[in-house]
Amino acid sequence: MNFKLQAKQLEKFLEEEFENKQPLALLPNGSVAYKSFLVRQTKKKDWQLTRVNGLLLDTFHIKSCAIMAAKLYGSSNFNKYSELKVLDQLYFKNHVDSEFFKERYNTTKDSEKRDLYLARFLQSERHANYAKEQIASRFKMMF
Repeated sequence: MNFKLQAKQLEKFLEEEFENKQPLALLPNGSVAYKSFLVRQTKKKDWQLTRVNGLLLDTFHIKSCAIMAAKLYGSSNFNKYSELKVLDQLYFKNHVDSEFFKERYNTTKDSEKRDLYLARFLQSERHANYAKEQIASRFKMMF
C-alpha cells in the first residue's frame, strides 16, 4: 500500500469538501465574494449585489440579505429572492421609523404626542424585530 498517495488523495478530497462547504470569501476591502457574485458596500452604506464582471444586480440595506440573495440568484430561486428583498425593505423601513419615533418621543413635551410617538415606536420596533428574526433564521438555514 502506498500511504503517501492515499494521504495526498485524502488531503485533496478534504480540501475540495471544505471549499464546497465554505463558498463565501471575505475580501480585504470588506466585500464578500460568493461564487461569481460580489457583495460590496456603497458610499450610501447600502450593499450592492454584482457579478464579478461588474454587472449590478440589486441593492440591499443589510449585508446578510445581499449574501443570501447571491445564493438565491445563483440557484435561480427568484420567488425566495423576492421574499428576501421584501424582508430587507421591511426591516429597513421599520428600523428607520422606530429610530425616528424614539427621537420624537424623547424630544416632545406634549403628553398626547408623546403617547402617540411611543405607540408608533413600539409598533415599528416590533415589526423591525420580526423582520430581523426572519432574516437571521433564513441566514442560518442557508449557511
